[in-house]
Amino acid sequence: MNMMNEMISAQTERSLEDYLDMAVRQRWVILAITLVVFVAGMLWSLSKTPVYMSAMTVQFQSEDTAMSNNAGMKMGRGGFPGFQQQDKLDSKIAVIKSLPVAVRIVKELKLDRVTTLVAGRSLWMKIRDRIKGVIGMDVPLTHVDLGEFLPPADKAYDSLVITFLDEGHFRIENPLTGHALDTVQGREVELDGFKLSISSWHGPVGTVYSIGNRPAEPIAKGIRARLSASQSSSDMLYVTFTDNDRYRSAAVLKALASVYGDEEIAFKGGRLQKKIDFLDKIQQRVQSDLNELHANTNSSNLMQDMQGEVLLGQVEGLSKRWAEAYGEIKQTRFILDYLAGISDDKLEAAMQVLDVPESMSAAFSELSSKISKLQAKRTLLRRGVTDKFPEVVKLDREIDILKGQVKELRKRVNSSLEQKIAFLKQRMNQELLETKREQKAGNAEALRRALERKGQSTALTALLQRVLESKQQDSIDQAILLSDVRVIEPAEVPFRPILPNRFNDAIKALLAALALALGVAFLRENMDRTIKSLAELESKSGLAVFGTLPFSASEAGNRNSLITMSKPRSPESEAYRSLRTNIQFANLEKTIKTLIMTSAVPGEGKTTTTCNIAVTMANSGLKTLLIDCDMRKPRVNEYFGLERHSGLSDILIHSQDWHELAMPTTVENLSVISSGSIPPNPSELLGSKSMSAFLEEIKEEYEMILLDVPPVLVVTDAVLLGPKVDGLFLVVRANHAPIDAVQRAITQLNTVHIKPVGVIFNGFKVSSVYGGYGYKKYGRYGGTYGGYGGYGSKYGYYSHDYGEDAEKKDES
Repeated sequence: MNMMNEMISAQTERSLEDYLDMAVRQRWVILAITLVVFVAGMLWSLSKTPVYMSAMTVQFQSEDTAMSNNAGMKMGRGGFPGFQQQDKLDSKIAVIKSLPVAVRIVKELKLDRVTTLVAGRSLWMKIRDRIKGVIGMDVPLTHVDLGEFLPPADKAYDSLVITFLDEGHFRIENPLTGHALDTVQGREVELDGFKLSISSWHGPVGTVYSIGNRPAEPIAKGIRARLSASQSSSDMLYVTFTDNDRYRSAAVLKALASVYGDEEIAFKGGRLQKKIDFLDKIQQRVQSDLNELHANTNSSNLMQDMQGEVLLGQVEGLSKRWAEAYGEIKQTRFILDYLAGISDDKLEAAMQVLDVPESMSAAFSELSSKISKLQAKRTLLRRGVTDKFPEVVKLDREIDILKGQVKELRKRVNSSLEQKIAFLKQRMNQELLETKREQKAGNAEALRRALERKGQSTALTALLQRVLESKQQDSIDQAILLSDVRVIEPAEVPFRPILPNRFNDAIKALLAALALALGVAFLRENMDRTIKSLAELESKSGLAVFGTLPFSASEAGNRNSLITMSKPRSPESEAYRSLRTNIQFANLEKTIKTLIMTSAVPGEGKTTTTCNIAVTMANSGLKTLLIDCDMRKPRVNEYFGLERHSGLSDILIHSQDWHELAMPTTVENLSVISSGSIPPNPSELLGSKSMSAFLEEIKEEYEMILLDVPPVLVVTDAVLLGPKVDGLFLVVRANHAPIDAVQRAITQLNTVHIKPVGVIFNGFKVSSVYGGYGYKKYGRYGGTYGGYGGYGSKYGYYSHDYGEDAEKKDES
C-alpha cells in the first residue's frame, strides 16, 4: 500500500512538473495572449456607458385614520363604516410599475423633451468628459435648459434649432420653414406657433442644439423596464431605478414618490366619493319610504288608528319587539335588492357597508384578496407577452375558478338573507297571534296596523340618521385625505456606477485571458511533436541520457570556434567534460574505443557535439582521432580551421596511407581525418571491408576514435557502419527532433542489431528552478513528415554536386 501511495505521489509530482515545464516553455505565448486579451477586455469595459442606480425605501401606512370610521358599526348595528380594504404590497408594486404612473413621471421631469447637440463639442472635450465620467467626476456637459417649450398641437413632435451667439444671446430657427429670430436668455418668444424660453446655457459660442418633443409612452416603457420594487418588510418596499445619468436616476425616484402619492390620494378620494354617492341613494330611498308612510297615515281611517294606538299602549312590549323585527326585515330586504343590482367587483365594498353574516363576509374578503393578488401578478407578467402565453393562461384559469366561487358565495348570501326575513316574519306573526287571543277579535286589525306603522317609522328614522352621520364623516375624510405612502430613505444621487464594475471586469478579463492563453499553450504543446524535456527523452527513447548540453548562443551557427576551445571554463565546456566522464564510465562495462556520433534527423548539432567531445577527450590525455564520415556534407575540418583535401574517401578508394592524412590540430593529443573528396557512393565505402580493416588498424594507434556519421533517417551510413564500431550515440536536440523520428531511428538501428549506448540531449535552456527547460523552436525539417527522405533532400544528402561548392547548411 505504501509503495502504491509513493507511486501515485511520484506520478502527481511528475505531472505537476510537466505542467510547470509547459508553462515555462510557452511563457512568452501565455504572457502575450494574456496581455492582449486583458487590455482588450479593459478597453471594452472602459468603452461601456456607465449605469447608475438610485434607491429609496417607502412605507405604506394603515388607512384606518385616513378613511375608516372604525368607531361606527355596520348598517343595522349602529352606523356606516368606511371601506376597510387593505391594499396588498404586490398590488402597490403593480401600481408603481404601471404605465400611467411612468407617463406622469415623464411629463413631470420633461423627459419627453429631446435636446440633441448638433455642433460645438470638440473631440478633445468628448475625450476629457469621458475620462472624467470613468473616474467618477462630475462632467459639466454642454447643455441647454428651457424654461418653457410648447409646440402647437399639429406639430407636437417637430423640432427647432437653437444657436448660441454670444453671452445671453441666441438664435432660434425652424428648419422646416426657414423662419428664424434672435432672443435673449429668459425671454419668452413665439416662432411658427412654438412658445419657448431659454433659462440657462452651458457651452462655447457657436454651439447648436436641436430641441423637440417625442411621444411619452415609449419613454415611460423604458422607465418601467429599469424600475424595480421588492418587499423589504411587511409594510415596506425597496424601490430602485437604473439610468445612464446619475442625476436622473435619483430624480425619477423622487418624482415616483410624488406621483404615487398624488395617485393614491386621487384613488382614495374617488373611492370615498363612490361611497358618498352610494349613501345618497340610500338616503333618497329611505326618505321616500318615510314620506310614503306619512302620506298613508294621513289618508287612513282615523278611528281605527286611534283605536290601534290605544291597544298599542296596552301591549307596549309587543310594540317594541314588533318594531325591531319589522326594521330588520326592511333592512334585510333592502340589502337583497341592492346586492341583486351590483356587479361582483363592487360586492366587497357593499359587504363592508351592509349587514351580512360575518362568516360570509370573511370568506368573500379572502376570495377578493386572492383574486387581487392573481390579477396583480398577471399585470406584471403580461408585459411583453400575449394572452396566450402559458403562464397568463394558467393565471386566467385560476382567476375564473375564484370568480365562480364568488358567484356561489353570492347565492349563499341571498339564501341566508331570505331565511332571515322568513324567520323574522314568522316571529312577528307568532307574537301577533298571541296578542289576538288576549284582545277582542274586532280589535286585531287595528292593532296590526298600529304595529306595522310604528315599526316602519322607527326603522326608517333610525336608518336615515345613520346615513346622514356616515355621509358627514366621509365628507370630512375626503377633505383631509393624506397619502398612505411615507418615504423612509429618500433617493440620493449615486456617486459611482454599478455597471460597468471595473474591478469585476478586470478579474473576468484576466481570468479569460489566462484561460485563453493556457488553452493556446496546451494546443501548441499538443501540436508540437518535438522532444522538450529530459524526462520525455528518457521515457520515449528507452535509452539512458549520458549528458545534457546547454544551448550556447555564441556557438550557434559559428564553425570558426568550439566552446571547449574558446571558453574552456564556461558552463557549456563543463557540460562536455561531464559527458566525457560519463562516456569513460561506460568503458568499465564494455571497452569503447571506436564511437559513432549520429542523429535521427539533420540539424541536431551532432558535428558540433562530436568536435567538442573530441577536444575534451584529448584534454583528458587520451590520444584521440576524429574522423569525418559524412562524405555528403563534410564540415569537421571547418571547426579546426583545416583544409579538406585528401581524407577518408581517399584512404578507402586509393588506399592512401592514413598516417599521412591524419592532420594534427591545435589541441594536444587530437588529430582529424577529413572526409576527403566527395565520392558518388559514400554508403558502399563505409560498409566495405576496407573500412573495417582501416578501423582495426587505427585502434592500435589511438585510445579514442570518434566518427561523425550522417543522420540515421536520411541515409544508411550509420546502419552500415554501426556493426563495425564499439558504440553509437544519438544526439537529440531539444525542441527540434520529432518524437517519432527519434523512435524510428532507434527502431531502424535495432533492426540490424545495433543498440545505441545512449543519447545526448543537446541545446536546452535552463529556465526554471523546478528542472523545467525552455527551448527556442527552430521549425520543422524535411517537408512533409512521414517519409524521412525529405530530410536528406532538403539538406543536400542526395545532391549530385560532390565538389567543393556543395551546399552548406548550419547544423546548429
